[in-house]
Amino acid sequence: MKKFSTALVAPTLALALLLTAPAHPQYGLLVGINADAVASALGVDPGSLQSSCRVRRVNQPRMLAMFLARKHTPAALSEIGAYFGRRSHSTVISAQRTVDGWIASGSRLTLADAEWGIEEAIRRVEESLRVG
Repeated sequence: MKKFSTALVAPTLALALLLTAPAHPQYGLLVGINADAVASALGVDPGSLQSSCRVRRVNQPRMLAMFLARKHTPAALSEIGAYFGRRSHSTVISAQRTVDGWIASGSRLTLADAEWGIEEAIRRVEESLRVG
């Protein structure tokens, strides 16, 4: 299997790598890229997404990161959960359902001391993935 590093690839191809990555037994790199994009775009410490912290300012970005990891990577639920602080696959399912509910209701989230619509938060993270 070929190993790749997004640091060696043009930044505009970061999202393409996430979407077309070959089957690989460990998707930690892909989930990690996604988590870093969420942390960067939403102003959260990347390490906090993997912590056991349950405060809203960390928990909501973590759920959003799990949702986007599910959307943009081929990683299994258990692999996504393992990356985010040894959480179970059912936690990832719960996060996905919660974010789906936010989208359906047009919720506004308070992230990094700013209030954002859920669609805006997702758009910012996905733009971050596109530009590296």
